[in-house]
This record gives sequence, C-alpha cells and structure tokens, in this order.
Amino acid sequence: MLPSRALSFQYRAEVDQLRMAVDSGGTAVLSQVLTGIGGLGKTQLAADYARTAWDSGGVDVLVWITASSRSAITASYAQAGVEVLAADPGDPEQGARAFLAWLEPKTGQKPCRWLVVLDDVADPADMRGWWPPVSPHGRVLVTTRRREAALTGAGRRLVTVGLFTPPRTPPPTSPPCSPRTTAKSQPTRSTASPRTWGTCPLPWPRPPPTSSTRT
Repeated sequence: MLPSRALSFQYRAEVDQLRMAVDSGGTAVLSQVLTGIGGLGKTQLAADYARTAWDSGGVDVLVWITASSRSAITASYAQAGVEVLAADPGDPEQGARAFLAWLEPKTGQKPCRWLVVLDDVADPADMRGWWPPVSPHGRVLVTTRRREAALTGAGRRLVTVGLFTPPRTPPPTSPPCSPRTTAKSQPTRSTASPRTWGTCPLPWPRPPPTSSTRT
C-alpha cells in the first residue's frame, strides 16, 4: 500500500533529482535507486514521487512492492497479478511471473505507462529474477540502505539521500500583501497497491475503481 504522506514531510532537493531524471527528454533515466542510512525519509520521498506521478496523470499503473525479503517481493508481485490479470491467488509464483511478463512492451498494443516502486530492498540478491523489464513506457524506483553494483545495473541511477537540511529563507524586504485565502478541494483516491483502474489493455473486463489503473 502506498504510504500516507507524513505530517512532517518536507520538500528536499532529491525530489527534483528524481523528477528531472525522468523529464529530461531523450536522455531520461527511467530506473532510479534511492540509497542512504535508515531514518532519512527514503520511503516518504518515494511515496511523494509515486503520488505525484499518479496525480499528474504521468502513469497508468502504479504498483508499490514491499521488497524487504524475496518472499515479500514474490507476494507483492503475485497480488498485483491477482488484481491486474485475475491470476490464481493459489499460485503466487506463477501470478508474480505473469505480472512481470505483462509489463513487457507489446507490439501492436497501446503503450501502458507504469511505475513500480520497490521499497526497502534489504538484500540485492533477493531481486535476482524479479527486476521489472526494461521498457520505454515503464519506470522503477528503489529504496534501500545498500549500495552494491547489482542495484545499479541495467542503467539504474543511484541517488544518495543525505541528512535533511532546512532551506534558509531570506528576511522579507517589503511588507506582505494583504492576505487572501484560496480553498481548493483535492479528490480522494484509494492508495491500495497495486492501483489498477484502466486505460491499459487488460485480458478481462476492467474491475471497478477500487484499487489502481487510470480510468
């Protein structure tokens, strides 16, 4: 499940680094790895990135994978397979493999823009065979405390997260303008993962919008 935004969440320079890497045209880096010691807010940065990508309409399918162990990775992919492909919940391995195969770009089909977040990769060896496929329409974001070369293969870009330093705000040079209040309602969406309301081609009728593919 996509974590709720922390009440104390603060804007950080790493937010721009993640977005600029994707928005840089033909040189875009579609797979990125957030690394740093525990307690620095890597998961919150990843959740903010994912939430922004979804709310801006930048992705059609958003999947949050708990990656703290190989069994957790398999279970998360399998759940995505159940929700997206109606895979058999009694065969997690097959459901997980089917979902990864579904992410592969298909000739003649409408491109499906997807984002897979692999949160808290504890051991890079657990990812062997479970990396999402390379696709011009897909993005991958990893959070981890590790820095092994295995995490940065296949074009994945390392982003080091350091201690948060509050930005300095210069003192005002003129009296503030008269205050105005602007209210803007925000739509409420389920943050269940994987999100599957659908513009992507699915092999069965689209499910009601209770989890996550865009309508």
